[in-house]
Amino acid sequence: MSTKLLFLLVPHFLYITLLLSPTIPVVDSGNPTSAVDEEEDFVRKYKNKSLPTFSLKALDGTIVDNKMLEGKVVMINFWSTTCGPCIMEMPDLNRLKELHPDVLFLAIAPENDAKINSLLAKHPFDFLILPDGTDLFKEWGITSYPRNFFIDRSGKIRDVKQGTPVATNYDTYEITVRVVELYSPILKRLERKKR
Repeated sequence: MSTKLLFLLVPHFLYITLLLSPTIPVVDSGNPTSAVDEEEDFVRKYKNKSLPTFSLKALDGTIVDNKMLEGKVVMINFWSTTCGPCIMEMPDLNRLKELHPDVLFLAIAPENDAKINSLLAKHPFDFLILPDGTDLFKEWGITSYPRNFFIDRSGKIRDVKQGTPVATNYDTYEITVRVVELYSPILKRLERKKR
């Protein structure tokens, strides 16, 4: 393999590794299917159930709780300032928000205001940002991110998605984020559904 080709391919392989690794839960059992089983158990725990009670203060000072969400279609994105895929999907999440102006978009992170604001200075994120979510991550069992909850107007979680949806062109090693393509139909369905 020529040095030039190696030089071109190594960054793509490193990027793919960065893209995939933070979204894969750590599994101690040594059983390769246990990560899949854990994800299925997590989805079963929340899907079609009422959103658990919570209350957090947004960066802008707004108190966000279940009462505020009543009667609204909501997307909650659990993310972190240290998560490469979370940062990579931000432009697409912003576009998703533009396409669905009647949906309330929340982004919950474990970090404090200062760390989040530092990242947001370089990577704009148009969701209502809720810092200091560490306790909520623990209570809800959020161990990897990004993770997204899609909530209907009645307060029921109708879908749960893990990781950044991507498509990879293996000829060019280009990665395309597919947030809008995959999440917009979920939100459209929830927007059409009456309470």
